[in-house]
Amino acid sequence: MTIFENTKPFCSGLSTPLLPVSATQPRTTPRKLEALPKADDSRLQVVKIESSNSGDPAAAIKNLTHIDHIDVVVANAGGAGEKGIIPLDVVSPEIVTDVFTVNALGPLALYQAVKPLLEKSQAPKWVSVTSAAGSIGRLEVYRAHIAPAYGIAKAGLNWITT
Repeated sequence: MTIFENTKPFCSGLSTPLLPVSATQPRTTPRKLEALPKADDSRLQVVKIESSNSGDPAAAIKNLTHIDHIDVVVANAGGAGEKGIIPLDVVSPEIVTDVFTVNALGPLALYQAVKPLLEKSQAPKWVSVTSAAGSIGRLEVYRAHIAPAYGIAKAGLNWITT
């Protein structure tokens, strides 16, 4: 079984049965996550990973020396850039690169870092949190063309995930 046989490329919400999970969240939320109910044999490990830093996932996993496997990873990276939505005819390649780095390359680096631990799980699950903006086939339906940098990045994430 490959890890991607259990891939969830589109996620709108999570429920308690997905625990244990290594979660990445802003520093303000670890206490809330730790307060979630969990099964007796499960553990929630919160780590700091900045999606714009390709070395963060490997460094975070390296520090988890007491963990021999990971069952579920939720890659929830998102950002449209500091200036928000910029039309295609004026968005700079640098902004597109920055948004792509966070939304596509960040999750890719996370996957590469956790893959050895996922492979040791009896039922590994990878969840990529994507967006309708990443749908090429439904671009007009979702009006995703108004956020080109974000759409390009989420389309990249969708490709990486499938």
